[in-house]
Amino acid sequence: MSGAILQPPTRPDADWGVLFIEVSGCLPMCGHGTIGVATVLVETGMVEVTEPVTSVRLDTPAGLVVAEVAVRDGKAESVSIRNVASFVTALDSTVQVPGYGTVRYDMAFGGNFYAIGPGRLLADEALVERAGMAIMAAIEESDPPVHPENPGIVGCHHIQLVAPGSTPQHSRHAMVIHPGWFDRSPCGTGTSARLAQLRHRGLIGEGEELRNES
Repeated sequence: MSGAILQPPTRPDADWGVLFIEVSGCLPMCGHGTIGVATVLVETGMVEVTEPVTSVRLDTPAGLVVAEVAVRDGKAESVSIRNVASFVTALDSTVQVPGYGTVRYDMAFGGNFYAIGPGRLLADEALVERAGMAIMAAIEESDPPVHPENPGIVGCHHIQLVAPGSTPQHSRHAMVIHPGWFDRSPCGTGTSARLAQLRHRGLIGEGEELRNES
C-alpha cells in the first residue's frame, strides 16, 4: 500500500502539493499514487470539476505532474498522467554482486531511479527478491545515481527485472523495492523509465505504445 500526503503547492501553476510514501520511504513521484490522488481530488470536490475531462496539476518532489481525469456524473472513470521528464543515465552498466557475479543493467529515471535488467525464474518470488535486493545494495555501494538537476533525488531503491520474452510493445517484470518488497502495480514511474530505456535504445518510436505488466 502507498500513501499520499496533500500539501499546499510550492509553485503557482499547481493545484495541490503531494508527498508520496511507501515501504521504501518518501518517493519523488508515484504513478499509481497520482492516479489515486487525482481521483480523490475530483470526487471530493477539492478541485474544480469539469466534464468530460478535469485537469489536476500536482506539485511533486520530482516536479509538476498533470493528471487528466475522465469524469462522468462527478465520478472519475480513468486517469492519464503527463509525468516529469524521463531519461536514461547509463546503458550497459555492470556491477559486481556477491553471489551473482557480474550483473549488467541500464539506469533510467521516470520519477524515481530504476535499474533495469533481465529477470530469470520470475515465478520464484524468494529468489527474485533476494537477487533484486543484492543488485540494489551493490549499485548503492558502487555507483548510486543522482538526478542531474535535483541532487536531492539520489539513489536507486527499485530494481526492474524484465521477464523473458518481453518486447518493446509488451513488457512484463518483477519490481523489487527497498527494503525487500514487490510492487504489485505495473508501476507508473517504472513504466516511464522503461519507455525511456527503450526509446534510448531505438526500440520504440514516437507515438508507439508500450503495454507494461507487473
